[in-house]
Amino acid sequence: MTTTDPENTTETEAAVSADRIPFTAFLSDHRYGELNTELTDALADLVAEVSSLDKGGELVLTIKVAPEGAGIVVKDVVSVKLPEPPPPVTFYYPTGDGGLSKRDPRQPQLPTLEN
Repeated sequence: MTTTDPENTTETEAAVSADRIPFTAFLSDHRYGELNTELTDALADLVAEVSSLDKGGELVLTIKVAPEGAGIVVKDVVSVKLPEPPPPVTFYYPTGDGGLSKRDPRQPQLPTLEN
């Protein structure tokens, strides 16, 4: 049983709590700090893209923990979903026969000079 009231904390709970490291310390230490650096860079890239495109994105950290022999193996997976820019478009005018033209049919065409 875990409580937040220090007066009702058992000796066993206090010992377990004393052995726990803060999650932020784990992030700084895991993979010799590489995970923390990877997350910092991914967040900066995500914020830049979200600001640039005015669309949302996502940064997800998944931590997988599995037993291995007498110990524990911790694997992390960082995934970033950046916002996508809108696809490029080209403006055309419809022609009378169902085709497309870049020339505005309402705009008179200037005569060309031929040598």
